Amino acid sequence: MAEKTEAERSPLVDLIGDFWAAVDLTHRQRNLFTSGQMFWAPITYRDEGLQLLRLDEYDPKNERNSRFRLTQESEASDAFNHFPVKELELRKNEEMVVFRAKYRPAALFSVPMTQPEGQSERGRSFVIVPHYSFQSDDPSDFRESVRLFQYSALFHSPADIGLRLPDGYFRFDRISVVPRQALTEPVNYRMTDDALNFMNAWFDAFRSGTLKDDVLALLITEARKTRP
Repeated sequence: MAEKTEAERSPLVDLIGDFWAAVDLTHRQRNLFTSGQMFWAPITYRDEGLQLLRLDEYDPKNERNSRFRLTQESEASDAFNHFPVKELELRKNEEMVVFRAKYRPAALFSVPMTQPEGQSERGRSFVIVPHYSFQSDDPSDFRESVRLFQYSALFHSPADIGLRLPDGYFRFDRISVVPRQALTEPVNYRMTDDALNFMNAWFDAFRSGTLKDDVLALLITEARKTRP
């Protein structure tokens, strides 16, 4: 394996050692629903304008013959303020919203909700952070900026030759909430506890605007000094 150049090295891995850990999916004895476990999950594109699904014609004898149309929220004067739609069980302040989505690897970023014994279940959803790989046309300065924590919403995830994982990053600005039943495809690797702890620290900085983890702050400062 070729030696990495100084610009390609991950300062985080230089500190903690292993970022990824293998998971044996042939024996599901351990609880997979823990923070840091990777799953294939549906990630929606939420930075686009809202598209509303509107009912034009309803056929009670065969709902497949019903006609719908997509309308931009900006073009609907009655968005979230319309007459109730009985056929779709929509209240006057509800809409059917359409998003584009893509299945991609994502890390669990929460644990199952706890609740008092004897009470009906309130739902089983999880917070997940999607993972992206660097693409061949990504500029080198972008890759370097991600490695050096210069994007507050991006957290670098280094390549792992043994697990065949490419160099990439997690995106906090794409965090999603998905139901338990959507997480049916666990991946055979997870983040190590050290890596997860630092991602929690970087997410807290993204959320609050202040990096409170002194170790991570020092790591970033020293790493930036050694790079061109």
